[in-house]
Amino acid sequence: YDIIGEKSRMGLSFQNIGTIYHEQTKYSLALEHYKKALIIFEKYRDKHKIAVTSSNIGAVYANIGENELANTYYIKSLEIKKELGDKVGQAYTFNNIGKSYAMQDKNEKAIEFHMKALNIQMSISDKSGESFSLMSIGNLNFKQGEITLALEYLKRSLKLSLEIGAKKEVQLSYRSISLIYDRINDYQNAYKYHKLYTGTKDSLFNETSSKQLTEMQTKYETEKKENEINLLTKEKEIQDLEINKNKTVQVALISVLVLVSLLGFLIHNRYRIKTKSNELLSEKNNELEQSREEIRAQNVELGQINQLLDNKNKNITNSINYAQRIQETIMPTKKNLERIFPESFIFFKAKDVVSGDFPFIAQVGDDIFVSAVDCTGHGVPEAMMSMIGYFLLNDIINGRNIHQPDVILNELHKGVLTTLNQKENLESRDGMDIAFCKINTKKMTVDYAGAHRPLLVSNNGDIKEIRGDRFPLGGTFYSSRGKDIKFTNHSISLNKGDTILLYSDGLPDQQGGSKEKSKSFGNRQIKKIVTENKNKKMADMHKIFQERFDVWCGKGNQLDDVLLIGIRMT
Repeated sequence: YDIIGEKSRMGLSFQNIGTIYHEQTKYSLALEHYKKALIIFEKYRDKHKIAVTSSNIGAVYANIGENELANTYYIKSLEIKKELGDKVGQAYTFNNIGKSYAMQDKNEKAIEFHMKALNIQMSISDKSGESFSLMSIGNLNFKQGEITLALEYLKRSLKLSLEIGAKKEVQLSYRSISLIYDRINDYQNAYKYHKLYTGTKDSLFNETSSKQLTEMQTKYETEKKENEINLLTKEKEIQDLEINKNKTVQVALISVLVLVSLLGFLIHNRYRIKTKSNELLSEKNNELEQSREEIRAQNVELGQINQLLDNKNKNITNSINYAQRIQETIMPTKKNLERIFPESFIFFKAKDVVSGDFPFIAQVGDDIFVSAVDCTGHGVPEAMMSMIGYFLLNDIINGRNIHQPDVILNELHKGVLTTLNQKENLESRDGMDIAFCKINTKKMTVDYAGAHRPLLVSNNGDIKEIRGDRFPLGGTFYSSRGKDIKFTNHSISLNKGDTILLYSDGLPDQQGGSKEKSKSFGNRQIKKIVTENKNKKMADMHKIFQERFDVWCGKGNQLDDVLLIGIRMT
C-alpha cells in the first residue's frame, strides 16, 4: 500500500510539473511530464487521474495545432468518463473535440460532437452548458451557409441565456443573429439585433465597472449634483429677490399714493401740519432709495455667483482636456510608427474627448511590437483602463523582457486581474480586446496573438485574416466557469510589399451607409478598401479610410472609438 501511495504521489508531482510548463507555454516539457504521470496512473489503474491527464495532454496538442493527436487523447479521456458515469465531464470533452474539428474546418464533425454534448446537457438540465453548445452549433451552421438552422440554434441559445441571466452569451447571440440577418439582406432584423447587441455590451460595462472607476464616476456625479443644487438654490434666491423687488416697488408705489392722498387731504384740511407731512414724505423716499441700493447689491452678488459657476464648469472642462493632453503625450503617435515604418499610418478618431482605444508601439533590438487595444466602455473610465493597459504592456515588454505575443497577452490578462482586484471582485469584468504583433524586418516575419481582434495580411490584394482567441483580456467570466484563458501565437512569413492591418471594433461596428442607418461598416468593406487601393501609398490609403468613414457616418453619431493601424513592408 505504501509503495502504491508513493507512486501515486510521484504521478501527481509529474502532472503538477507538466501543468506549470503548460502555463509557461513550454509545450514539449509539459508533454514529457504529463506522459510520465500517465504511465504511473495507468500502471496502478487510477481511472479518474488517467482521464484528467489524458485531457491535459489533448489540450497541449490542441495548443500546438496537432488536432488529430489532441482528439486521440480527448477520446481516451471521454471513454473513461463514460465508464465512471461523469456526464458533465463527457459533455465538456465532446465540446473540446468539436472545437478541435472546427479549427480544422471539419464543420460536420464539429457539429456532430457539439450535438452529443448538447444531448447530455439537456438530459441533466445543464442550461449553461446547453446554451454554449447551441451557440456553437448555430455558428457552425452559419459558417456552412445553413441560415435557417443557424437562426434556429442561435435563438434557442439566446432564449436559454436570457432565462439563466448569462449576459455575455446573450450579447454574443445577438451579435451572431445580427450578422446572419445582414448576410441575407434582412437589414431591419440585422439592425434590431445589432442594437440589442450594443445595448447589452454597454449594460455589461455599466454592471461590471471596477471599484476605482465607480468611485471616480460617483465623485464626479456628486460634484455635478452639488453644482446643480447650488445653481437651483441661487435661481430660487434670484426668484425670491425678484418677488421681493416687485413687492417693494408695489409697496413703495402704494405708499407714495397713500402719502400723496394724505398730503392732499392734509393740505386741504390741516394746513398747519404741512411741514411735518413733508418730512415724513422725505423719510419714505430715503427708505425707497435704500431698498433700491440693496437690490442693486444683490444683483451684483448674483453676477458673482454666475461667474463662479462658469469658472467651475471651465475647470471641469479644462481637467478633461488636460487628461487628453496627458494621454496624447504618453501614448505613441503616427510619427513614432513612421520613424520605424515609413510606409504606415494610424487612423484614430475618439468618440469623446478622451479615449479607451490606443495604439502601442515599442522596439527591442530587431523586434518591433505594434498593437491596437480596445478597452471597455467610453470616455473617462475607458481612458483610465487604457492607461492601465499601456503601463502593463510597457512593463511586460521593456521591464520584464517578455517578447512572445501569446505570453505577453497571458501576462497582460494576469496584470489586469491583479490591478483591478478581479479575483476578489468576481463581478468585475472590465478588460480589453487586442490585436498584438511582433514584427522582425530582417527576418520578414510577424508573430501575432489576439483577443477578439483579428490581423489582416494583404499580399498584392489577396487578404489573409488571422482571428484572435474568442475571450477578452481581464474579467473573470471565463475563469469562473472553469475555462483556462491561454492565448495562441501565430507565426507568418512576410514578403516585400505586404500590408498589415490591426483595428478595434469601432470601425467595423459603425452604423451608417444608408438613409435608415441600418448597416455596419463591416470587415468586408475594410478588406475591399485595401484590395482596391493595393498599389497606393499608405498615406493615400489613410485618407481614403477617413473619407469613407465620414461619409458612412453622415449626420449620424459615432458609436465608439475608432483605431486602425496600417503597415507596409518595404
